[in-house]
Amino acid sequence: MENVKSVASMKLRYDSLVIPMFAKREEDEKYSIILYGTADYKAEEKKSEDNKIQAMTQYYNDILERAINEAPEQWFWMHDRWRM
Repeated sequence: MENVKSVASMKLRYDSLVIPMFAKREEDEKYSIILYGTADYKAEEKKSEDNKIQAMTQYYNDILERAINEAPEQWFWMHDRWRM
């Protein structure tokens, strides 16, 4: 998770609004915009900023995983996002 912590860092720094949204291709060559509502998690139960960022990044990745699982055929990765 070290490589994709920018959303969590900006949320903590600016208390910005995070609204996960995705474009889903439809059969008629149009797109539907899928909104998951406001992701207002701030990991307040964590004490250090690093732990907060880690927990928040996991939270946002869980939302991304949900979107991928709902329509996996619409996702094509050209890179190794989650290196092991």
